[in-house]
Amino acid sequence: MSEFYNPYQFIPLNDAPSGLAHKQEIGKKATTARHDYWGTETYSGRIICKLVTKTPVAIAAKHTKGNSNQPGQATLYTNPMTINSEKHDWPAIPATSLRGMVSAVAEAISDSPMRVFDNRHYSVRKPPQKALSAVGLLRKVRTKKNSDFQWELLPLSLPTMRNKKDEESRGYLHFFGMDRKLSECMKIYLGKDPVGTTSTCTDADQLKNEQDKGKFTIQCAINSNVTLKSLMDNYQQYFADNGTDLKKKGQYIIGQNFSKSYDSPLTSGLYRSTAFNFGKHDWFIPLTKETIENQQYWHPVSSDVINKLERMLLEVIPKDQSKNTNLLPKGYNIKPDQNGDIELIDGSIVLFDINSEGQVNELSYSQIWRKELNDTAKDFFPSGYISEDNGVALSPVDAILVQ
Repeated sequence: MSEFYNPYQFIPLNDAPSGLAHKQEIGKKATTARHDYWGTETYSGRIICKLVTKTPVAIAAKHTKGNSNQPGQATLYTNPMTINSEKHDWPAIPATSLRGMVSAVAEAISDSPMRVFDNRHYSVRKPPQKALSAVGLLRKVRTKKNSDFQWELLPLSLPTMRNKKDEESRGYLHFFGMDRKLSECMKIYLGKDPVGTTSTCTDADQLKNEQDKGKFTIQCAINSNVTLKSLMDNYQQYFADNGTDLKKKGQYIIGQNFSKSYDSPLTSGLYRSTAFNFGKHDWFIPLTKETIENQQYWHPVSSDVINKLERMLLEVIPKDQSKNTNLLPKGYNIKPDQNGDIELIDGSIVLFDINSEGQVNELSYSQIWRKELNDTAKDFFPSGYISEDNGVALSPVDAILVQ
């Protein structure tokens, strides 16, 4: 072969689709493009197609789920028929599948509007440098005016921050609340990489063994007297002078180290795990009852942001309900209901971002996430190529195939 062809071929669209008749004309029987009667001097007939199988074909009809002892089973799709008093149950291809294939080809070659179209939002994988890193607690509360609910977010951990103050870091410090303690607003990493000079424990398995034995509690490395206000006033100096307290990657601050205490009371907080055991990206965030009960730290989350998160969840959750996704934290069993809708978990730990006005504008459950494009599928096609937009016209493929 001189050229290579993919198993698909795209056909370019014109500026406007073809149309034969308007529905008003059909209602008045003023057009010959009809299916409810046969008119003189009009065309009527059949489209005869021949199907040739180039490779073995097997169409599955019914599936039975497998288990650890045996694989799943699938029965062939068949078409029972009787010929000369003999019953046959021959393998077949569903007529609806064949009709869909023929109509798709007919739509393309006749330049007709697309009759089957899902006007959905598309998404792309977010680049690592755009991953969300600020952590918050999401809750659902009843509004005072009526019985509706409103989602709110409590910021828990500052995002990855540069060691030089900029507008983004300034905005986050104000968003969290300037009177909050820095030690309670930075995540503590518990991964298998070294945790810093303030601790002699550099392996997560060792850390877990010592915790199980009740030998120590995790304590914040950052001095509890440091507030976000004092950090704002001495931003660059603080990050330069506290190398042992902070967990750094180059010029970025990603969290804080921890120290082990053998006689201090327990530290209350939230532990987030992405693995079955201690993993590299597991972390702990100190959180007190006083912080949760302080309403001024909570921020409203708009329904648009919530709906966007639900749409992205439908993108990342496996279609097979028996499979789990590694994009959700351990213990988060979020599945679509029978209608295909997603219901967020009240009390979820989420990652978030804010805009220049200090409003939550994006949520995710993982740093490996997807970014929703602003345009929907309809925006990628010329006007009139979607059947719902071309509702007054009868397209060529409608005239031929629609019964």
